[in-house]
Amino acid sequence: MRRIFSLFVVMVIVLTTTAAFAYTDISSGSVVAEGLGAPGQTTTNGYRAAKVDALRNLLEQTENVLVDSQTIVRDAMVQSDVISIRVNGLVKGARITDKYKDDLGYHVVMEIPVYGGANSLAAAVLPQKPQVSFPEPDVFVPRVIQSRNEPVIEEKPVPVNKDNPAPTETPETSVEMTPALPAPNHGGTMAPSGYSTITVPPDKTKLELPKPPVKQNTPAPSADDSIYTTKPTSPGTYTGVIVDCQGLELQTNMAPAIWAANNQVVYGAENFSHEDIISRGYVSYTKSLTSGVERAGNNPIIIKAAKVERSCIPVISDADAAMILQENKATGFLNKGNVVFVK
Repeated sequence: MRRIFSLFVVMVIVLTTTAAFAYTDISSGSVVAEGLGAPGQTTTNGYRAAKVDALRNLLEQTENVLVDSQTIVRDAMVQSDVISIRVNGLVKGARITDKYKDDLGYHVVMEIPVYGGANSLAAAVLPQKPQVSFPEPDVFVPRVIQSRNEPVIEEKPVPVNKDNPAPTETPETSVEMTPALPAPNHGGTMAPSGYSTITVPPDKTKLELPKPPVKQNTPAPSADDSIYTTKPTSPGTYTGVIVDCQGLELQTNMAPAIWAANNQVVYGAENFSHEDIISRGYVSYTKSLTSGVERAGNNPIIIKAAKVERSCIPVISDADAAMILQENKATGFLNKGNVVFVK
């Protein structure tokens, strides 16, 4: 019995710890919480109690939103009294989106927008940063550099007399044979070297047939991989980017980024003005490659993330980074924030 009780305590601690570090999902574009008022009281008191509970839950959910890859809203509130006042005021003014009564009691659902202007969570917590341009595509294109010590061999052309071209000389081939045997009935002796050397005309030399080429077993591309854009079929016509992060446990983030293989920023908050970010953000999240991807337009580039860093930053290949930056020069879809992450 004591052993079972100890196991139960350990499970409670683990679950409590996990819940404490669970980030709030902002895929819907809002922070949503529900409150419950106990049954058996008047309607007014029941909904009032539900609203108080909803506000408490909403503040808890808001505090667990990731601001960037290293900060949550709670941390920002601790570091700045101004941010704390803003967030608390935002939560108190949250909008009621639904309320109803059932056998469990009175329910109130409330939400605050993540983006959308001055009355958004982004306006309350995101700091202003200097805006910079996107990196050039050739930053991510590997270069082949010749060593200074590597000799350069220049092939000089051989002059040819067209009127009287010199015949091509084919050298005779010398072949070492097996030890010479004495000629019968002539008292023959072995050659001094122990071997006899004969000269074989070129047309009599045994030719070595070329070996057949070895067939390379190249695996056929997976049917699933065919959805990804590896080479633009119609350059300059793409409308956005979809980054597939399925299976990589990507967490949502208010100020996300895309990194290349060397952790260099390809796309991030520094590429946008503060006003643009708090207005609509610059990345949306979905759980499907076919639904909820309208932000990327009707002809998006689809790429697969190699991994996720810091739980919320997709890392793509250098080749994919160069491709989307090159295409962005033609249509500017990155500048418009037409990017979707698939969780």
